[in-house]
Amino acid sequence: MVLSQFRELDVKSMEQLYEKKERKKRQRAEQKRRHEREEQQQRQQQKQAQLPSTALATLLGQTVGVLGATEAQTTS
Repeated sequence: MVLSQFRELDVKSMEQLYEKKERKKRQRAEQKRRHEREEQQQRQQQKQAQLPSTALATLLGQTVGVLGATEAQTTS
């Protein structure tokens, strides 16, 4: 009788331990996914932050090129 009660308790405690470990495992996996998403969003924001400056430089270069061509035509 005592042995069967001990086995029941042992099985229950092992089940609880397993569930606790599985819960922690899921939490770590979710935390890892969240961290990866945050890093990806940061990289995306950094790329977008760099875009306007390069777009502006390209636009400026085109404008200067057009002005230079216009000036060359008027002096000819």
